[in-house]
Amino acid sequence: MAGKTIEEFINELKAQQEQLNKERELPNTSKKVLEIIKNQLVEQNKKGLNEYGKTIDDADDSQYDWNFEALAECADALQYLVKENARLKKALGMAERAYNNLLRDYDTLGKLYQLQAERNKNSLWYKNELRKGEK
Repeated sequence: MAGKTIEEFINELKAQQEQLNKERELPNTSKKVLEIIKNQLVEQNKKGLNEYGKTIDDADDSQYDWNFEALAECADALQYLVKENARLKKALGMAERAYNNLLRDYDTLGKLYQLQAERNKNSLWYKNELRKGEK
């Protein structure tokens, strides 16, 4: 810091921090997740404002037990996750059954193709034998 003012030193630190931030830019997936969370928070705030006519900042703390409210929201979230997991398991089961049916049908088609090829081969052999007999 020798020979520098505090302001110059602070500006230098800020420049270094900006450079570090650029070097550690978030991957696209993280950016997308953060955008989804941000949008959800904005929507929840709009919903709360429409429902209660005020923001959470305007709420009277004496009227709310914020820990209880948070626990109630967590309980709701757990129920939603259990329901979604059940839906996904059901969909996965349906997809697995469809896949197994396709495999069975593919196997059946392969066997039918082999039978048809054998019939065609036998039919050609029979026709050739008839032609030989005619000569």
